[in-house]
Amino acid sequence: RVAGLLPGDADDMPAADSSGKTLEDSARRLARMLGRDADSIQLAAWRRFAESLIEIQTARIERACRNVSGEAKLGAGAPVIGAGCGSFLAQNLAQRLGRRYLDFAELLPVAESARQAAGICAPAVSAACLAAKLRRPRSRPERSG
Repeated sequence: RVAGLLPGDADDMPAADSSGKTLEDSARRLARMLGRDADSIQLAAWRRFAESLIEIQTARIERACRNVSGEAKLGAGAPVIGAGCGSFLAQNLAQRLGRRYLDFAELLPVAESARQAAGICAPAVSAACLAAKLRRPRSRPERSG
């Protein structure tokens, strides 16, 4: 939120401190993480700080992805799959890695009207898909003789 990247409707749960989700409220929470008051520096400085945190985290994730894809010998065609309200971060990561990006929601066999919500709730949807698959009766080969 402070960097201006998170969509306004990104979550429906209250903030941890029960205050709002405005830019100012979010900057105040970010400042508190450092033991500071948000008004100790200008809002633009908090935005730059948030952007640097995003870059640091993205660089770490990129490095980890490069290590894992090298060890797993993933082909160049293996995509980065993103989900949820932060999928824009996965899109950025895919670009940095030179890989194709796929949105998790586009992979789901659900009605178009439910795609966005299903993508945001990707872990729960994945678990439900796995549970449904496990409940299907397995076909058994016919025995002869």
